[in-house]
Amino acid sequence: DIITNLQDQESQNVYGNLKFPDNYDSNKKYPLLSLQRRQEGTPVVEFTIIRNGDVTDVKVTSSGYRLLDREAQKIVMKSAPFPPIPKSLGKDEIDLRVPINFSL
Repeated sequence: DIITNLQDQESQNVYGNLKFPDNYDSNKKYPLLSLQRRQEGTPVVEFTIIRNGDVTDVKVTSSGYRLLDREAQKIVMKSAPFPPIPKSLGKDEIDLRVPINFSL
């Protein structure tokens, strides 16, 4: 399996010539209560993309704020499905690790 780290607001080459979806940042919505409480953090979302582009095994390493962690997980789920994994890679799944930064 490939473990890939992506930086927030970047569209990096993940597998072959396919990229992490450009809509991922547009799916980010700062939770209202977190805004009011001035909460900032960077939850890290780990997940697996299977051959057809679906997402499985989503886990979040906490930012210290539950609302930010939940929103980070939602971002990944809303960004799915991802492009299918090219057969030329010879892989059935790809593991990703994505830090999602919430800052005011």
